Amino acid sequence: MVTVIVGAVLIVGVAIKRFLPNLFDQISQMITGAASSLGGG
Repeated sequence: MVTVIVGAVLIVGVAIKRFLPNLFDQISQMITGAASSLGGG
């Protein structure tokens, strides 16, 4: 189940990175910011 979710996220990520690189940068920054806040908190 988890592998299906990860695979779907990767496919969507690749599509976004290919067609909307600016949006991908914003999302990746949001993800890293949330991850750092969660990890640090």
